[in-house]
Parts: sequence; structure tokens; C-alpha cells
Amino acid sequence: TLTYGELDRESDRLARELIDRYLVGPDDLVGVLLERSERLIVALLAILKAGGAYVPIDPEYPEERIELMLADIGGRLVLAEGEMRARFAGRVPVLDLLDVRPGLGAKPFRAPRATSRNLAYAMYTSGSTGRPKGVLVEQRSVTRLVRNTNYLELGPGDRILQTGSMSFDASTLEVWGALLNGATLYLAPREELLDATRLGRLLAGQGITCIWLTASLFNQIVDQDLSVFAPLRVLLIGGERLSLHHVNRVRREVPDLAIVNCYGPTENTTFTTCFPVRRAFDTDIPIGRPISHTRVYVLDEENRPVPIGVVGELHCGGDGLARGYLRQPERTAASFVPDPFRDGERMYRTGDLARWSEGGDLEYIGRRDAQVKIRGFRIEPGEIDHRLRELPAVREALTLAREVAGDRVLVTYLVGAPPLAPADLRLHLGRFLPGFMIPSHFVLLDRLPLNPNGKVDLAALPDPAAAGSRSSRVAPRNLLEERLAALWEEVLGVQDIGVEDSFFDLGGHSLKAAAIVARARTELGLDVRLADLFESPTIAGLAACAATESVPSALIPRVPREGELPLSFAQQRMWFLDLWEPGGAAYNLPGAVGLDGPLNVPALAGALAEVGHRHEVLRTTFAAEGGRPLQRIHPERVPAPSLIDLAGLPPSTGRHEAALLAAREAREPFDLARGPLLRSRLLRLAREEHALLLTLHHIAADGWSIGVLIRELQALYAAAVASKPSPLPELAIQYADYAVWQRTALKGGQAEPDLAYWRERLRDLPAVPLPVDRRGSAARSFRGGLLRTSLPPTLARSLSTLGSQAGATLFMTVLTGFQALLARCSGQADIAVGSPVAGRTHREIEPLIGLFVNTLVLRTDLSGDPSVAEL
Repeated sequence: TLTYGELDRESDRLARELIDRYLVGPDDLVGVLLERSERLIVALLAILKAGGAYVPIDPEYPEERIELMLADIGGRLVLAEGEMRARFAGRVPVLDLLDVRPGLGAKPFRAPRATSRNLAYAMYTSGSTGRPKGVLVEQRSVTRLVRNTNYLELGPGDRILQTGSMSFDASTLEVWGALLNGATLYLAPREELLDATRLGRLLAGQGITCIWLTASLFNQIVDQDLSVFAPLRVLLIGGERLSLHHVNRVRREVPDLAIVNCYGPTENTTFTTCFPVRRAFDTDIPIGRPISHTRVYVLDEENRPVPIGVVGELHCGGDGLARGYLRQPERTAASFVPDPFRDGERMYRTGDLARWSEGGDLEYIGRRDAQVKIRGFRIEPGEIDHRLRELPAVREALTLAREVAGDRVLVTYLVGAPPLAPADLRLHLGRFLPGFMIPSHFVLLDRLPLNPNGKVDLAALPDPAAAGSRSSRVAPRNLLEERLAALWEEVLGVQDIGVEDSFFDLGGHSLKAAAIVARARTELGLDVRLADLFESPTIAGLAACAATESVPSALIPRVPREGELPLSFAQQRMWFLDLWEPGGAAYNLPGAVGLDGPLNVPALAGALAEVGHRHEVLRTTFAAEGGRPLQRIHPERVPAPSLIDLAGLPPSTGRHEAALLAAREAREPFDLARGPLLRSRLLRLAREEHALLLTLHHIAADGWSIGVLIRELQALYAAAVASKPSPLPELAIQYADYAVWQRTALKGGQAEPDLAYWRERLRDLPAVPLPVDRRGSAARSFRGGLLRTSLPPTLARSLSTLGSQAGATLFMTVLTGFQALLARCSGQADIAVGSPVAGRTHREIEPLIGLFVNTLVLRTDLSGDPSVAEL
């Protein structure tokens, strides 16, 4: 521990040695090859007092890189200790701090030996040519970063944790942010930073108030234990794009913590823009606005400012701008260019793509030089990562171009909650991106590997071919699979393909997928789609899709609305249950949508009305005539949401009242004979924070329908705000058409074979006598429980592999384990499990709101002690 007085005296003593013995003066570069300790801080301050500039060299760097850096700075002088001193003694002048003569600090400095325009340090960053670049930063740039700033206030009461390598430019903020504001600087051993438990003890025990973390390290700590952030006053995050999942968790569970998203290249002294994260986000978090004494431009290729919302290259200037690169004048001239808006000044071309938002904040898009070219297409991997992060299960996504089996393809590395099925990921991306932007490989990791600076270590990412090896070969089992296998082998150029091998693991990509589907349709006469291959990327899966197409899939016809319209079988079930127990809320489907930011209430009401106009089922009532239930479609639109203003209440009171209103709304029964079957309430919690309560009756909707409703609301609201027409296509049919088609399809005894099958399948079905700790009541109460659990990623991947080896989906694999457990607990071999199914077996009904869900009984015989594979 050093006081400011002790630090002053110790650094004076070393500075005198540097001046008298080594003639260090303004702009002289002095290497610092020291482990993290108080002597390291003394050395930095002493070099500046002598007028020189320090060059931090991480002792963990490879020796070749250290040699290159020493040669680059001219080999004038290096401060080192112990083993490092011995390694480089004789090749470069080395001063061991333990050899500094005592008593040299008695003579104080009378005047500074350097000005604000002299160098403070040279910080090395990676170079695309393999040669690292020494960024020359002046003293004024350091004070601009940490003194009188508009993004962070530090003072003597603060305690700042120094987390990164001293060779990483975040150390500029940490060291000088503390020492130039009278705060306490705490140096932590690296091992304490990577373990959430030890970090939590450190933050609480040392009273740390401020910490800076890379986004990757922040994510890992959140995954381990986010409560460690509770003692902090402010948390600065940067270096990489923030994860919505992780930031929103901390924002929700540690609400008093100030979180700041910080962006900036080393060439503009650590931070260029900052954004205080004061609420949860559902899109990428902005990088904010320029910090004090900083200029920022978003320009096109001709250095002209681009309009709001248009992507351009980010340029920056001001007092934070570095002098250039050490001994690289051509590189300096290319990157530090004249500022077209300020005569005689320069700006730095960051190579980052960004755009201005309507609210005046910068949004980071990605790296210009991160664009890759795959099969002739230019691709921005950041756009792929952005779309993947929209999925709740995806915490981090990193897409790269890599060589796999001799082919250059896109590979995405993911961290998230399993299962992250590649088919689901491709299906999601396919809704927004062209086929050539869909990655060929997805690799699920427990965490992204980090380098010593806390950023993603690209060299440590696993080879996708090794990470996802082929399953045990299953030979074609019928003529269709044989023909498909021959086609795949020809298109992919791979021999001996098994029917369970993944198309993408074999080196397949979007263009080859299109070729396979096209030839399967023209040469083999199979009615399959590109989406079928992305959803089931095996020969067996594609063959199953082709077999499914043999089911009649003609368009469901529209029917006149003048006559009697029957209910579907599912609707009749709901109608009967409502008749049996009127006034109940067991089949209400309640939900709430959070709306952050300025809200256009008329546009929202208009969007909701348009959804009701599009879907007749939301304007339908159900009543009995002659003992038979019929549906009546009404022309009236869905009522506008009633507005309840809670913004005037204290925040805690307002949220409590909102929760009560939501619970009350969820329990309010529907009158099926009078309607409406969609109710909405809009709660204003604050000026720019609302909650939209939506409640539907199950007779008009199912779980799939909720997604349709929300997606259409989003699209229609956006169009209304922009004064544009609806972007949604007309629906081919309505739910009433489906109900009539379903009834007609099963007339005249056509249902008998199916009924006979199920009567036989469920004959003498026994109950499963499970050992329970208390007996249930015979009376129905609707009081159920929900238990959520997460499987470790390694276990989830093992389950997927096990299923693939048996030709089974993950659902079948998990169901097998569940049925085996029930058999073990009950001692019974005849096990039946009920499972809901979506019931949307025709493409025309996929975009409809309506009730299609059904329950399927899965009865399994476990007699004879079957193996897992057999079961």
C-alpha cells in the first residue's frame, strides 16, 4: 500500500535516476517490462516526471513479440526486475528498480519537463501485416479522458479496480482516472478477476466503487454470479459489442448500478463515445455520444456526412487523437487523415461502421474490414450476429469465415442456453437474411475463449469440423434414401454419406442446398422446399419431408360467410368446457408486452385494430342454435386498448399497482356468446415506459398465435408511425375456412379408420401409479406448478449426439429418458405420456391466429428391459 505522498517520493527518486543516469527527456520512450505491482505504478509516474513516455510490455507476451517491441522503440532503456532483467540484460539497457540509489528523492522538481503536447506513452495494438503498431498518445489525451468528463465522475471517495493488462489501453482509464482524481487504485491479481466468487469478495472487501470490464469478461461473470456487482457505484463495459441478455439481467437485478457502454479505439485514447444504460433493451445497445473534447463523424466513402439511420464509417478527432504510429509514416498517413470540417486538424478513420439514431446516439454496426467474401458475395458477419442475438437463448454470437474441408465457409460460435439446434438457428436467420448469409456451421461453447486483454481469442476457437464430428454412418434404408444419397454425394463431392449425416457438417452451404433441392424436385419428383433441408439437414429428414408431402396438401378453400359456420373440433372442445364451467378463467391466455421509449398511442391502437381486421377469429362469437354451437363473425373491429396512467405514482407503487391490474385482467372471464375474445389494456408506468396487457380466450388462439399477434403488431405499428400502408400480405384463408374444411374432410365415415386406430392404440390404457408424498384431491382446482431447469451445454450436446446415433430427434431422446424414469418409479412397463402438438399441418394456416393445438398420446411398451437405443 502506498499513500499519494509515498508514491510522489518514490517516483521522484526513480525519475532522478532516469534523468541523471540515462538522460531521459521529453518524448523519449522507456520500456516497462514489469509484473503488476505498486512498483509498476511508481515506474509509470517516474517516467512521466522525467519527461519521457512509457511503453508497457506485458511479461506474458511471447519473446519474439517483446524483442520486436524493444527494437521498435529503439532499445534505449527498459525497466525490469528479476527473471525479466536476466533475460534481456546485455541486449538492451535494463534498469532494475531494486538497484535505484536511495536518497535521490530529496531534490523536488521545480517545473515540468514536458508539455501537454509531449508523449505520455506508446501502446501497441495488433497489426494486419503481422507487425504490431505502436500508438503514440500525448499527455493532453490522457487528461481529456479522465478529467472533467461528461461520462464519469471520480473523486477521493472512489476506489478503482485495475483489471486488464497494462499493455491494454483500458489501463489508461484505470490508472490515471484514479491518480488524477485523488481516488484509490487497487491492483488485482488476474486469477481473482476470472472467478466470480473471488471477485465478489474482492469488490466487497476492498470497497471498490468503479470497475472496467471487457464485454466478454463481463458476460462470464454474469453467468457465474452477477451479485458480485452489487457493491459497485459504476460499471464501465466495452471492447466488444454488449450482450443484451447479460446487460438486461444486471439492469434488472442490480437496478442501482450505473452501467456505461464505452467505445473507442486506442488511436483516440481509450474512449470516444459512451452510453449510460438506464433501461433494458431488446435491440443492440447504442455506443452513445462523444465524450468531452471529442469530435465524431459518420461519413461515406467521399468523406461526406451520411443522413440519420444510414450506415457509414466512423471517424473521430479532438484532444484524444493520437500522434500516429511509431516508425510507420505510411500507415499513419493512411489512418490519420485531414479533417474536412476543421482546417489544419486531423481525424482518425476507425474502420468501424456506425449510424446515427433518431435520438442522437451512435449505433455500432461492425468492422468495415470484417467484411468477408464467400462464393462471390460480400458479407458483414456482424449482421448475422445481430440477428442471432435476437433469440432469447443466444447470449453471445461470433461469426467468422474459416476454411473447412477445403471450402471457405461461415462459422458461428455461440454461447447460450441449450438446446441451440442448428435447424432452429438457420430457420430464424432465414427470416431476415439471404441464403448466402446463413452459416454452414454452428459451434456451441460454454464460453468464448479470452486473451490476456479480456477480448475473444480467435486463435483459440475450435475447428468446426472437430467440434461437430459426423455421426456413426447409417446406410440408406429404402429406395428414396438411396436416390437422395447418390444426389448428395454428387453435389457435395463426398462419398459414403450416411442418412443421418448433417448436410452442413459435410461442407454444405446455401448454394449447394439450393442445388440439392432443385434437383430433388426436377430429377426425383420430390415436393420439398429449401426450408425443409434447413429444418431437417439429413437425408433421412429430407426423405421424411418428401413422404409427408404425400398427404393431401391442396389449398383449403374459402367458404361463403352467409350460411352456418361450424366450430372446429378444438373449438367445440373449448365451447363445451365453457358451458360446463361458465365464468372460469382457466382457458384465458394472458400476456404483457413491455414498450420502452416514446409511444405513439393512436398508432398502437390502429395496429391492434388492423390485427383484428385481418383475423376474423378475433371478431367471432360462439352461441348455440338448436343445441348446436355455431360461430358468428362480426364486422366490428377489436376495441382500442384502454389507457391507465400510473406515471404519477412512485415507481415501486406504480409497478405494484401494474402487477395487480395484470393479475386482475388475467382472471377476468370471457363471454363467448358476446365477445370480444381479445382484450387489451395499456398501462403508462413512466413518460417513456408502458406495458400492453393482451388477453385472449383459448377458443380463438393458441401459443403459436401469440407469436403471430406480436409480430404483426410490431410490423403494423412501425408502418403506422411512418405513415406507410400495411406491409403484411393478405391472408389466403381464415380460421372459419379451416373449421369448415376440417368438418368436411371427416364426413361420411372418413374418420372411422383413424378412430379405430386410436381405440386400439389406447385400449386398456392403465394409469401410472407414481409414488407421491401426498395424495391429490379428486376435485379439479387448476392449481398447477411449473418447474424450470437448465441442462449444462455439455450434457445437452451429449443428448443430441445420442439421439443422432439412434436416428431420433432431441424431443424423442428426452422423452425416452422421461418414460424410462416413469417406468422405474412406477414399476410398470406400459407408459403413456401426453404431449401438446401445434396441429398446423398445412402451410396456409401457419400465419393464422386460431386454435389448432391438440394433445397426442404417446404410449410405449418398456417390457423386456429394452436398451436406451431400442427404447
